[in-house]
Amino acid sequence: MKAARSFTQKGSPPPPYSLTSFVFAMTSTSHAPAPTMKTVTASASAAAKQREKEQPPDDLWRLLVVVIGLLILYHVYTLISTWVRTRRIARRSGATAAKAEGESVLAAQSGKVSLRRLPLSALSALRIAAFRWSPPLSTIHHMCLSEMTFVAGYIIALLALCFVNSHHLSASTWTNRAADLATSQIPLVVALSGKNNILSFLTGVGTEKLNVLHRAAARSLFILACVHVSGHVKMGVSTEHIFIRWGITAFTSLCLIVITSLRPIRNLAYEAFHTIHIVLVFLCMLAICIHRPGNAVRIWPGFIIWGLDRFARVIRTFFLSRVWLKIVPRKAENRTEISNVKLEQLSSDTVRVTMRLPQLASWKAGQHFYLSIPSVSALPFESHPFSAASIASGLNEKELVFIIRAREGFTRRLLERAQIENSLEPASKPALSAYVDGPYGCPPSWGLYDTCVLISGGSGITYTLSTLLEIIYQAQMGTSAVRRVVFVWMIRDADQMNWIRKTLTAALLQMPQSLAIDIRIFVTRPPAQGHTTNSIYDMPNMQLKSGRPNVKELLREELDSAPGPVGVGVCGPTPLVQDVRSALSSDIAGPMGVLKGRPTVSLHVEAFGW
Repeated sequence: MKAARSFTQKGSPPPPYSLTSFVFAMTSTSHAPAPTMKTVTASASAAAKQREKEQPPDDLWRLLVVVIGLLILYHVYTLISTWVRTRRIARRSGATAAKAEGESVLAAQSGKVSLRRLPLSALSALRIAAFRWSPPLSTIHHMCLSEMTFVAGYIIALLALCFVNSHHLSASTWTNRAADLATSQIPLVVALSGKNNILSFLTGVGTEKLNVLHRAAARSLFILACVHVSGHVKMGVSTEHIFIRWGITAFTSLCLIVITSLRPIRNLAYEAFHTIHIVLVFLCMLAICIHRPGNAVRIWPGFIIWGLDRFARVIRTFFLSRVWLKIVPRKAENRTEISNVKLEQLSSDTVRVTMRLPQLASWKAGQHFYLSIPSVSALPFESHPFSAASIASGLNEKELVFIIRAREGFTRRLLERAQIENSLEPASKPALSAYVDGPYGCPPSWGLYDTCVLISGGSGITYTLSTLLEIIYQAQMGTSAVRRVVFVWMIRDADQMNWIRKTLTAALLQMPQSLAIDIRIFVTRPPAQGHTTNSIYDMPNMQLKSGRPNVKELLREELDSAPGPVGVGVCGPTPLVQDVRSALSSDIAGPMGVLKGRPTVSLHVEAFGW
């Protein structure tokens, strides 16, 4: 008791975890002053402001998570549906499977409306409205209605989050909120620009199509940056502060990014645009970190995502290009192990590039690779995307082929190098090394259609040729329901047939009896005087015609006779793509025709351009 009394008299706390300490804590007063009502109110107000600051970016990401989640669910459903249908086809021959599915469709083509086909009719109407019809707003670039709706809706949602509950449009509120919303999108914008995209893997949407979201997020980021800057101009800012100068640097970089990203400028000099784009984005992100260190937590993930994407591309390139063979010193006679690429000049402006990839490499028809040839490239690590004109299976297994038309920059230098290669003897040719990164893209499953119509123009043949090769191979393996393929190619000169003559002839010799292939070549220029094309007529199943095809009538003819679902693939210049979209937006593929028994049509587009 004496010890306890002295303990209490000294006023020092008793030992912890004792009964005396509990009594002491309950009866003693704290040395800190009791919080006043004013202090409590200030703390609550500060917490409310912090929650108010964090709420819009959190709401934005919740919305994005919901949209991405829906896309993932649809992708899973598509994978399961494709797997089930493929196994059903594999249990029967392709012709039997297609006939079994097609007879019910043919029976329905009586001209009478069938309510059982109402869901398919609604699907056709949705496809036409969302993906094939383009509002006539620009002659430079055509955006389908779904793209325009998504971009406009995304920007409107961000502006709503910026100005809602902004205390009667107080400039100090919406100005800072615009900055928070803009910086919260930077990781998303960077992630969508990368090729090794986790969103593409989860949703099944190719990176080239996710680029729509990349552009939408980037445009909205720029709009929010303008809102942020205009608010500070309204309130008055002084450039004497160093953080303000860095803010001006970030906004100036963003303006230059937007200007140089305009389609006419981008198409004019894409190689310069790509380099400038990366430098300006890096400068903008760094300037934002210095301008607002508190927002750096939203910026650094962008650097990390970009770094991981580049690292993944390096690993892919190392494996596909068998870089280890170039690291180990080789003798001069082993040039074939060092030079892993073959260049062939096919015409005055076209080159074929052939590479042999490792046995574990795999790709699908319609996918593309990034090609880099250091001795041809003007800049280090320069690479360009090209669609594969071959498939990983079948004849010439693991042989990757590109058919490239020379324009400016890299492709022009590639043509010049091919001309030098062709003029030299095999023994005197210098070693040539190439590197590829890929494959990229999420092509459709062509084996699920009854009829496939493949339309291309010029070098767009790379997309349709690889698709045709894949359809033939799947028919051989008994995993395809395709019964008929219409292969349409528009070229300027008949000599361009030599680009694919050997490959196409070999593939047609492997064609199973269950598959019918109709090849139609349209030559848009009249033949030169004394020029003959007799050797080209020797190709089986081929019609050579002059002029341009009537795309609408060609598609109408096939849809009238198709017993089941039809897949249409097109690759070529923008006018050709627009003609196909316009034709499939008309009555020949409309919802009323589907109600009366006409087949449904799926359109897959690979357009030229960046």
